[in-house]
Amino acid sequence: MHRHILLSLLLLLIAFTHCKESLAQERGSITLELNPLAGKEGLAFYKVKNVVKADEENCHNCLAISVNDLEFVPLLSSEDIKAFHWEEQRIELSDEAKSRMAIMEIPLEGLPVAMVLDGEVIYTFWLWNVYSSFSCDRVYAYPGKSFVLGHGLPASAAFGEDPRFDPRIRTWLILQGL
Repeated sequence: MHRHILLSLLLLLIAFTHCKESLAQERGSITLELNPLAGKEGLAFYKVKNVVKADEENCHNCLAISVNDLEFVPLLSSEDIKAFHWEEQRIELSDEAKSRMAIMEIPLEGLPVAMVLDGEVIYTFWLWNVYSSFSCDRVYAYPGKSFVLGHGLPASAAFGEDPRFDPRIRTWLILQGL
């Protein structure tokens, strides 16, 4: 009996975490979407599993994603960050994290990643392959070389506002002593 109830609850949970329900109202439509990252605290970088290009003219690397487009397990978490040098946007990683980044395969056209703070996507960026000759018009980093977040590769290719200096990130870094 208990197994049957537990199995039913598990199936309901799975159904609810993957569903999107639209509700029509007088003023339009509201989309309800469950956040699979709700309750996750700290700064983390997640691989984008569903790449959805933003409808931005002249922007090749702009993404339009939600938390549901991200892998469930982060590539890097708060525990992997030893220091975050704000002005340079340089991140020092733990030795274990450096090892993981060194063996990670990054396609020549880059690997889309999202910076997430306390379960909320702050911005997306690209991990870039050191052998790539492609340009990047958004935020990028070379994780195997140095982990400096840049905007536009080359700088003249940068598109839109630079999202790297979001005050929410700065506030969190100060509170963490990073």
